[in-house]
Amino acid sequence: MELQQKSGSLFRQIIAFSLPLMATALLQILFNTADLAVVGQFSGSLATAAVGATSALINLIISLFMGLASGVCVAAAQAYGAKAYDRVGRAAATGLIVGLVTGIAVGIVGFFFAGEMLEWMDTPPEVLEGAKRYMKVYFLGVPGVLVYNFCSSVFRAVGDSKHPLYILAAAGAANVVLNIAFVAGLGMAESGVALATSITQTGSAVAVVWLLC
Repeated sequence: MELQQKSGSLFRQIIAFSLPLMATALLQILFNTADLAVVGQFSGSLATAAVGATSALINLIISLFMGLASGVCVAAAQAYGAKAYDRVGRAAATGLIVGLVTGIAVGIVGFFFAGEMLEWMDTPPEVLEGAKRYMKVYFLGVPGVLVYNFCSSVFRAVGDSKHPLYILAAAGAANVVLNIAFVAGLGMAESGVALATSITQTGSAVAVVWLLC
């Protein structure tokens, strides 16, 4: 799983490591874009505008979580470089616990204060209720987002940026399928795409923890 740097071009190895890392970051942001596309296809303009109004807030949350996860990556990478594998394990366990506890705390705060956050962002009144419904359900999946990012950082610390990408790509495909099922099949609009995102993000967290173990 680890990146081998003993032979071959260092430039190629850096590119091989960096491309999956960039694709993973892009995929996390595209979850909201997929939600917007499905709502735009199967629901009305107000629902589309409501989901679109949440994009800036969600991008901020994702960027913040990825930044926090870099701390785990640094600690695990230092331990791995020193061949202190017990410390790598402790870093992974600590990252999992911190990600889960922080995710639950952020999810609770976000669920109850989603409306206020959107009002601070000057969300138009006509789409505020739909955006609030989307964000409340989205925040239910925030623990999964944090756990995924914190645990994925351990893989990156040992030079493996591909497995987290594979997991997130599968979650992204499942997200699109569930989006269509919930919106086109059940008519759930904003709540449907948010629920699909929460389910698949939680699934990606479970998968990365299982692989890490």
